[in-house]
Amino acid sequence: MPDFSPAADTYLSRLSTELRDVREPLRGDIWSGIAEELDGLAETEARGRIAELGDPAFIAREAVEAGDGRPDPETGQPSYVTVTERIPLAESPKFAVAAAITLGIGGFVLPFIGYLVGVVLVWTSTLWTRGEKAIATIGPFVITVLAAYITHVIGAMSSSAEDSGNPLVPAVYDFLWTSVIGAALLSVVAMGWLLVRLRRR
Repeated sequence: MPDFSPAADTYLSRLSTELRDVREPLRGDIWSGIAEELDGLAETEARGRIAELGDPAFIAREAVEAGDGRPDPETGQPSYVTVTERIPLAESPKFAVAAAITLGIGGFVLPFIGYLVGVVLVWTSTLWTRGEKAIATIGPFVITVLAAYITHVIGAMSSSAEDSGNPLVPAVYDFLWTSVIGAALLSVVAMGWLLVRLRRR
């Protein structure tokens, strides 16, 4: 009995719907072949293979354009050709690598703008979970803001009352500058972490 993960089951259901305009035996061959590849895979493994297979709509469109699978009068062989699968950009590993690199060093090339572009690209890719994307894009700022605030408060409280003013209100410019630098450096760490997670897909 086939054993499909939730991701594989959803993918095969979409594939079956998209293949409705493809005639037999090609329709059955395509669905059965892909189902066999996804059978028994764990959720993470299935997601990785699905990313390689591509969008069901594209597979169906290519199948329709390739032929209907009926025997050729001259050769007696099915008239369809092998479907060449193209991975959607958002599911491409190369796109994900470019997104991670842009997130990590984009801010150094184009301050702030480059980082925002990296954030958009990372969230566009489907090869990371939402949690991983959130950690990589929000985590650096949360960590640096907290670290900068605690550092400035401790420094202010250790100073004399005459020189420090209100020890609970750190210097705004120093606080912001430290946060920006810290976030930029941690973005490089986030880039490395994303690439490691990507290799494990």
